[in-house]
Amino acid sequence: MSNIHLLRVDWINQIRDGEILWEEKNLYNVLHKRGEEFMLRALFTAGNAPNALIPDDYFFGLDNRTSVDADDDFINVLGEPTTGGYLRQTVSSLGEISVAEEAGVIRAITSIITFRASGETWGPVKNLFMTDRGDSNGFLIASVPATAAFTVIDGDSVTMRMSIGLTACAIS
Repeated sequence: MSNIHLLRVDWINQIRDGEILWEEKNLYNVLHKRGEEFMLRALFTAGNAPNALIPDDYFFGLDNRTSVDADDDFINVLGEPTTGGYLRQTVSSLGEISVAEEAGVIRAITSIITFRASGETWGPVKNLFMTDRGDSNGFLIASVPATAAFTVIDGDSVTMRMSIGLTACAIS
């Protein structure tokens, strides 16, 4: 697994009938090799290679891989919900991500991301992933495993806020 933890789930919770069922804080990701490639292409080639432009939107999804690894790509994403109102959630790079300094660390902070189940159950769910595309043709940038698998039933919501940084997320 990668030692660079680009993405951090500041907090994530599951809400049912207005009550928080569980909540976790400060979950760190595995940066995938293709995610590292995406960032380096966007930073240094300014879009000269396919799929290297900074996208207008980033996409966040849920899946049930047993474990995540730096070598994972979309072929490894397992159990992403396909029914029950599930959609990968978008965060616009044109206004839903702010960059700020907090306690001496510069971070990009996303808007609140919410998944809502409708009509069916999702799960078990174990991981959250970040990509540059709404389909499986982009770069799998990073994945964040929860500490335990969870099931999302009709009417539940899973809500989270992410922050993205380099200094504060590095773990050796």
